Formats: sequence, C-alpha cells, structure tokens
Amino acid sequence: MMLISIFSILTITPAGKEIALIALGIALTSSMVNKIVLDKEKMKEMKEKMSHHQKEMKKAAKASDSKRSQELQGEYMKMLMEHMKHSFRPAIITIIPFIVIFRWLRVTYGEIGNVATLFGISLSWFGWYLICVMIISMILNRILKAY
Repeated sequence: MMLISIFSILTITPAGKEIALIALGIALTSSMVNKIVLDKEKMKEMKEKMSHHQKEMKKAAKASDSKRSQELQGEYMKMLMEHMKHSFRPAIITIIPFIVIFRWLRVTYGEIGNVATLFGISLSWFGWYLICVMIISMILNRILKAY
C-alpha cells in the first residue's frame, strides 16, 4: 500500500486520495451550481432590506409601538421566507445527485477503515471526506466568488 506522508502531520492512503478527488468534484459542482443559480445582486439587496427592516423593528420596540412592531415583523417574515426560498434553490438542484454519490461512497469505502491520519488522529472515509469537502469548498467559493 502506497501512503503519502507530509511531515508526519498527514498520511493519506490511496483510498484517501480517491475520496479527496471525489470531494473536489462534489465541491466544484456545488460551487458552480451556486454561482450559476444564485442571483447575488438580488440576495445582497434582500439582505440589505432585511437589515434595514430589523433596525426599524428595534426602533418600534424601543418606542413601545406594538402595532408597528407587529406590522414590521410580519413584513420581515415575508422577506425572510423569500430569502430562504432563493438560497435553497442550489440545494434542491444538487441534493439527489449528491445522495447517490454519498451512498456509493459509503458502500465503496465504508468497510475500509482508516483512509487518512491527520495530526495523529485516524480518519474514516466519512471524516476524511468532510474535512476535504469543507476545505475545498471554502477555497473554491473564494476563488469563484460563489457565496
């Protein structure tokens, strides 16, 4: 078995390398879908409106204007639902393919045991996948400005 060892901090098995490449593919797909599907300008505009609305709600609460406060809260909830609907669109597109890939990963690598060691901590396929996909996603989202 050929292991990659980087200063004894990280040791990766061949299966670990495969999982890292799969995590790269999944992270890249997710970032591209976010970049294509999300309307960043609309999301930014929504966040600004929501922030302004929150300030108005605080003002109404400080003034003890319960009628205005309830009115603002109702409007805020509508904005929040619209924002959530918009932000969940990429997840709706990617959820089924990712479930299929994740099940395949579990079947293929579930019985292998440890696929990597990081700072002396042995990682199963799932732990290694999570670390890889989180790090890769952060990097790709910064590069592609897909957030």
